Amino acid sequence: MFLTVRGVDEIGLDFQFPTCPRFFNIFHPFDPVAFRIEPLVNPSVMSDPVLMPHHKGRKRMHIELRENLTRLGTNLRQTLIESALKTWESINEFARAHSTQGPDEQDTVVEAATEAIESSPSPPAEVFKVGRLNSGQRIDYVLQEKPIESLNEYLFALSSHVCYWVSEDTALFMLKEIYRD
Repeated sequence: MFLTVRGVDEIGLDFQFPTCPRFFNIFHPFDPVAFRIEPLVNPSVMSDPVLMPHHKGRKRMHIELRENLTRLGTNLRQTLIESALKTWESINEFARAHSTQGPDEQDTVVEAATEAIESSPSPPAEVFKVGRLNSGQRIDYVLQEKPIESLNEYLFALSSHVCYWVSEDTALFMLKEIYRD
């Protein structure tokens, strides 16, 4: 945060601390002074931080529910788009088969639009270089908010800034990292 205040937009992939080979940026999603580090290392890649595992395993129920609803909405939207395209193509083919005239200007525009939608690129896989700051591993980890906190993020902003010292998730993560080797 202090680097960006001074106008530094990027620290680069080669940046590392001389005496600290592993570096983790753990933050609460509602912490008003939390800051992402990965965009400073590689600003060309914008990805979500890694969700910190819950100390009891799994994700918290409200987070799983939110992700499942988002996934359901995305799948439903994709299915509707594909269904509409297939229906439109069937109607267009039927009209061409029963038409005695050549393709007019409207058919050309419809075909071009259909081809543009079908050839739209899929999102790239999330593979990127994090740099040497954490030996090439991810740096940003976000804690899972509690169900009560998700009701009003402004109300819990202050308590989220001091929750790190009592977070069982953070303690377990750090112990796993310390004894990983």
